Amino acid sequence: DGSMTTLHANNTADALRRLEILVLMAVDLPVVSIHRQIASAIDVVVQIRRLPGGRRMITQISEIAGYDPERKNLIQLDIFRSENDGPLQPTGYLPTFIDTLVERNLLNLEFLYGNGKNTLSAKTN
Repeated sequence: DGSMTTLHANNTADALRRLEILVLMAVDLPVVSIHRQIASAIDVVVQIRRLPGGRRMITQISEIAGYDPERKNLIQLDIFRSENDGPLQPTGYLPTFIDTLVERNLLNLEFLYGNGKNTLSAKTN
């Protein structure tokens, strides 16, 4: 059900801008069309930051929830966020695909609600 790729950027918004620029360099499309294509193709952005000691840490997980024609930009909603290199915390926003994650045992809802261990369950079977 999809694919993964890597894009180097400072944050989620910067990654989406860089992707837009890459598309603009390749084809002559209106920006609104590019935004709509990106919104339809990308569901989630996971931001990984390299800490001063060299360790890498997930600092943000965002859903790309569509395109806002009034503001002429992509709708980026944070699902998890880390403040000041602290632990990744749920923001309270439930992504549109949450039912699929729970159904496939990829997400422990207790993590989102803070009622138990703050852990994500990543099963590979």
